[in-house]
Amino acid sequence: MKITDRDKKLLCVVGAAIIIFCAYYFGCRILINKTQEITETISTLNKEHNALKLMLANAKKYTTDTESYNSKYDEILNKYDSGNTQEYSIMLLKEIEDRTGAWISQAGLAQTEEIYTFGEVTTSNPYAEEGSKVYHSDYVGNKTTLTLTYQATYDQFKDMINYINGYKYKFTIDSISMSYTAETDSVSGSLVLTQYAITGGDRKFNNVNITNVLNGTDNIFHSGIFSGGENLSTENGDNIIVDYDYYFSLQADGSDMDSVVFGPKNDSTGSATVSAAGNEMQDAYVRFFGENGEYYVQYSVGDKKYPAAAYDDGQLMLPGEELSMLVISSKRSGNDDKSGVNATIVNDTDMTLKIKIANEDGGNPRFVLKDYTGDVVVYN
Repeated sequence: MKITDRDKKLLCVVGAAIIIFCAYYFGCRILINKTQEITETISTLNKEHNALKLMLANAKKYTTDTESYNSKYDEILNKYDSGNTQEYSIMLLKEIEDRTGAWISQAGLAQTEEIYTFGEVTTSNPYAEEGSKVYHSDYVGNKTTLTLTYQATYDQFKDMINYINGYKYKFTIDSISMSYTAETDSVSGSLVLTQYAITGGDRKFNNVNITNVLNGTDNIFHSGIFSGGENLSTENGDNIIVDYDYYFSLQADGSDMDSVVFGPKNDSTGSATVSAAGNEMQDAYVRFFGENGEYYVQYSVGDKKYPAAAYDDGQLMLPGEELSMLVISSKRSGNDDKSGVNATIVNDTDMTLKIKIANEDGGNPRFVLKDYTGDVVVYN
């Protein structure tokens, strides 16, 4: 077959077109896309560069503002106490009486309530890593409500209100009632206060420190007949008086507390404490279970159970070197005093449960160990 000059020219044109197409498709097009990508990157970096230049130009201002904001933050934070307990509230009320001369004849102390969690804040900076945190805190805001009944002269009343309003930590007067008697210049009424506190982080709470008083336990139900000295005997369980995991508190019906109270040591909020009132023997059930350092507890007094939400699962607990329970009883006031507890104790752990019964009525005990299971030792 003979190729004419015309065919040769046509083949050259087709070949040139293919070369041009390949050069564009496999070369020029990629370079154009890459150039466009680089151009967009340059544009983004220019914006970031301009923003950083502006930040650099204002670096001194930003540093000064940050220091100022941190100072104001600490100033506001320091207006809130770092914790609260019932003992702490009682000493505060005593301080108010001492400073103003007013008499607080009655005080109702509510449980501390969690009202705010600080949490974390995600950055809005478009140049920062997406989702990064600019603020994170485990601070928790709490409040405690105090309901007071007071008596004072008119000047003492004014001093009391001024002292509360000017107190170093945050308070609010939620409600107030007053009755004035001109003949005696006396004011009486009721007052509802709210204490606020922020706990967590590096905020250290200094609880009540009462000097020159023998104090063998942190628990407010501790009996005054005991002296919590050192080297208490482990043979008769005296060491449990000052070092225990859970306790029963038993007293006559009509006293300041319910007749039967059960809960863990140092439960300052009372959230894990159950109780029952009445001039009769109450039924109580306590079960410890678990092994190898992972232990749980569930208990009930009367119709009150803990944990209420998941009773069968129990609540994780951390016993000390030994698993122990203190029973703080009291002498009966007479034949009509019938309050007490019929206790069923179950120890399904690999530890020995040691129970110390203190201040019991020898003739008619308030604490009756109705039944028990597992390794349990009782000291009277």
